[in-house]
Amino acid sequence: MSAGAVWKVECVVPAAAADSVAGALADIVDALAVFEVGGPRTMRVRGYGGGSLDAATECALNAAVAACAQQAGIETPAVHIVWLPAIDWLAENQASFAPISVGRFWVHDSAHRAGIPPGSVAIEVDAATAFGTGEHATTKGCLAAIDRLARLRWRGLAPATLDMGCGTAILSIAAAHALGARVLAVDIDADSVRVARTNLRINRADGRVRAVAGDGYRTPAVRKNVPYGLILANVLAGPLIRMAGPCAAMLAPGGIAVLSGLLDHQAQAVFAAHRARGLVLAGSDSREGWTTLTLRKP
Repeated sequence: MSAGAVWKVECVVPAAAADSVAGALADIVDALAVFEVGGPRTMRVRGYGGGSLDAATECALNAAVAACAQQAGIETPAVHIVWLPAIDWLAENQASFAPISVGRFWVHDSAHRAGIPPGSVAIEVDAATAFGTGEHATTKGCLAAIDRLARLRWRGLAPATLDMGCGTAILSIAAAHALGARVLAVDIDADSVRVARTNLRINRADGRVRAVAGDGYRTPAVRKNVPYGLILANVLAGPLIRMAGPCAAMLAPGGIAVLSGLLDHQAQAVFAAHRARGLVLAGSDSREGWTTLTLRKP
């Protein structure tokens, strides 16, 4: 988000309603964040938008939250909308993005190309509109899971890997370099796919990873490459639960699914949805209140 008029909208809701509120606001705002407020039962949903904020947009924001509250059976929360100083938020984010070390992976931006530790797998990702520059606990958890698979010299019985909701493609790049995987990276957002393709070129992974826009497991390219030896999905608890069926169906026997984007208290529900489809728990990693699950198809 460049310098200029920027506004922020936020509301506090019970954790059970956070996913639906965030999903409703996602179509209106340019960037979105969800985090705990004093414990796992209450969440703050915060969005940022650029440009003018007219009465119609304010009405849409309030209506979206109200509709989600009614559906969840909770009292409509207060919706706070404020203007922020004209700061180049993208530049601010880039300046504060220190390199991140997770297992063999060294995630950095273009301003920190020096000092890469010998023997590490360097992944260069600049701050962008797409989610996933490595600093979030869910991305770290997924990178740690990929690192563990690499240390075990894991090779799936099926050659294809799927990165569902790829964002900046950081997980695709990690799987391509550490596991030698051929990856299909999918995101519903066209901007994310554009950013992903740029990152694939920068990290010399475009020969092993193909990034496409599509609607989840219904995407034709996803169906064409079935089955998958590895599925990576760093999204949200709600979508993970809804996608448990196709995830299990498209995973090859012996295949691995790495799932994240879920708060610690949501992990059991996500696991239960996949266990009902025959997947078993192979590992769990909790970081900063967020859980990454590693599941296996017997």
